[in-house]
Amino acid sequence: MNGNSSQLWVRIFMALLFFAVGAGIVLVAVGGIPVEDSAFHAPRFVVGLMGAAFMAGGVLLLTLEDPSLGELPPPMRWAQYGALVVFMGAFSLITLWWGFLSPGADEVTLLGFVTLHGEAGVWLKRLLIGGFGIVLTLATLWVAISEPLRLLGLWRRR
Repeated sequence: MNGNSSQLWVRIFMALLFFAVGAGIVLVAVGGIPVEDSAFHAPRFVVGLMGAAFMAGGVLLLTLEDPSLGELPPPMRWAQYGALVVFMGAFSLITLWWGFLSPGADEVTLLGFVTLHGEAGVWLKRLLIGGFGIVLTLATLWVAISEPLRLLGLWRRR
């Protein structure tokens, strides 16, 4: 077995592992695997989004381009696009929820040693985490709109 072949099998194994873990998380979120509500520290939809991100990560691992195999065929490129949008979209929504809607946001610790309490902590969390969520959402929208144009040959990157 040569190096490329073993790398491919490792990639396939990791992709399946990510996908399986993500599917398990989604099943927990939708109640397919029963878990007490008290075990959740976020809404079920946020947990489901994290599972979807893991599943999309598995698909992304499977659709990585391998120079020795040449360019990916169009169906694989579309699968890669879909997985990327799901991955980025899930993290965007999780970050927006965390930054703006999550409870217990009256204390924020920065760099492990500076802690802000009360209203200052709430606003810092909104600014840093929520602001990052907004930027990530804009990047997700850019990818969601521009990639299909590129895949269809209607737009080229420079």
